[in-house]
Amino acid sequence: MISSLYEDLKTPSYVRWEKKENLHITLKFLGETDKKIDIEAKIKEAVKQFSPFMVSLKGIGAFPSPKRARILWIGVKEGVKHLTDLFVALEKKIHELGFEKEMRKFTPHITFARVKNGKYSLSENIDFSFDPFPVNEVALFKSTLTPKGAIYETLSSSPLGGES
Repeated sequence: MISSLYEDLKTPSYVRWEKKENLHITLKFLGETDKKIDIEAKIKEAVKQFSPFMVSLKGIGAFPSPKRARILWIGVKEGVKHLTDLFVALEKKIHELGFEKEMRKFTPHITFARVKNGKYSLSENIDFSFDPFPVNEVALFKSTLTPKGAIYETLSSSPLGGES
């Protein structure tokens, strides 16, 4: 699915692709913490009220802007409301542990590349779409930054609806 994007989108050498196995939608970035067990419990509390849902992806964008791209992302078409509601529920529960609330508007997306020098300009006419896929769980990841990119380790997984 996203493999075709990697092959079709021409990028210079200073654009670093995320490994396909690392692609994900971030609901909340927590930074360094020793509250793993508490966080896992709060995630389980938050997600038990949600049923599985479908997400589809469409379009490519960049942060902070297409003309000064630092992060290249794929947007979410179907499932934005579900993901936003999930974000709000998680944000509330995680805030109970003392984590600050996110000040930026939640924009569900998948980061697929990072730009090293910030001089990349994304073409305005790129419009990919992908088949819908199910969202059944929320995972807690630990990320370790290395010179070759982030290494993600799944610490726990909480199924939507609270089922095992």
